[in-house]
Amino acid sequence: MDSMRRRCINKRLKPNPEGQDFISNLPDFIIGLILSLLPTKDAFRTSVLSKRWINLWMFITAVEIKDKEQLSRKKIRKIPFYKFVNKVLLHLESSSIQSFSLSLSQSYRHCRVDKWINDILINLRVKELYINSKQNLSISCHTLLESPSLEVLMLNMNWYSITLPTFVCLSSLTVLKFSKITVTCDPFKSQMLTLNFPVLREYLTEDCNWSNVKGVTLEVPLLEVLSIKYSRFPISKESNTVIKFCAPCLAKFYYYGLLLPDTNSLDLSIGHIAYAHIDICPFIYMGSAEQMALIACELLKKFNNNVECLTFQWPEV
Repeated sequence: MDSMRRRCINKRLKPNPEGQDFISNLPDFIIGLILSLLPTKDAFRTSVLSKRWINLWMFITAVEIKDKEQLSRKKIRKIPFYKFVNKVLLHLESSSIQSFSLSLSQSYRHCRVDKWINDILINLRVKELYINSKQNLSISCHTLLESPSLEVLMLNMNWYSITLPTFVCLSSLTVLKFSKITVTCDPFKSQMLTLNFPVLREYLTEDCNWSNVKGVTLEVPLLEVLSIKYSRFPISKESNTVIKFCAPCLAKFYYYGLLLPDTNSLDLSIGHIAYAHIDICPFIYMGSAEQMALIACELLKKFNNNVECLTFQWPEV
């Protein structure tokens, strides 16, 4: 038995007589899936391995581009970075791309960033878009809000203000997450916004604010998870925006941080909810326990007091 096992091992270790590697013989889309596990810059570098590998990086399914070196965290100079991004967007195989992640630590001209986003959503038709900016980034929302293929949209914009039209409809969007964004509207048009997301399942905001908006209605008939979080940025006292969620399928509600001073600003058209979690941070909200208890009760009325499981993180309340 031992001798047979040794023969099997030796057979496996025997080099390929033709001198060819098995990975290069895989189909293009399989190699693309493997290269998608690498940072896009490293996947791009495989084009110098051989003639067979010159174009294989174009079949990656997930693109991740950062303007910092992966290990040293050193910032990449802007001109080489521009050239790299433009080349990637020009040569990628549009039918294979599923997600695109863009992380920026430096400031860039808005026209360049707008062109990148246009190429990502219009030419590549990606389903998932992630943008993370450490600097003030000015981008146009026109392309973002008119992409029929977009299913996941996550923006972390470092307190940047985005202007929305009075009506927005994203027919394929299932997950929406805004972080550190101030949402506003055209001051010369109606200050009432309608956001129609017919298949949205998750709506998450962190440290976001509404400015110059009287009311916003979110038509989200399939919404299951609603999360609102304020970890550092205080809610503007000048904002009295009434936010209405038309979400009959909502199952989970999360609220962390500073409770809204005016609970009328939150309107939940819900008859029943399975789980609600309210986490009041005492370092953010400086009111008394009695005041917070009253505000919490008002918030619960938004659910018609019909909550199966309720969790409070502050025992005093």
